[in-house]
Amino acid sequence: MTDASHAWIQVLDANGRYLTRFGGKGGGEENLVKPEGIAADASGRIFVADYATSFVHIYDPAFRRLSTFCGFGTAAGSLSCRGQNS
Repeated sequence: MTDASHAWIQVLDANGRYLTRFGGKGGGEENLVKPEGIAADASGRIFVADYATSFVHIYDPAFRRLSTFCGFGTAAGSLSCRGQNS
């Protein structure tokens, strides 16, 4: 579950009980600012979309950050980080 006010992701079990959290506020590409979207793939990787930075952070099933990429663009097929098109 995303927690944008604390800039972390809370992990809950199937009954909604708190297990742990990861992420957190801070500067730099590796930190979250305002996480608002979350998804997982079949291999257990976790994708977190950060509204404030337009970054998508990818974590492994043990909640270690694997990579980050830009997630928002102004034109079809483009990506942008903090206003920089790529």
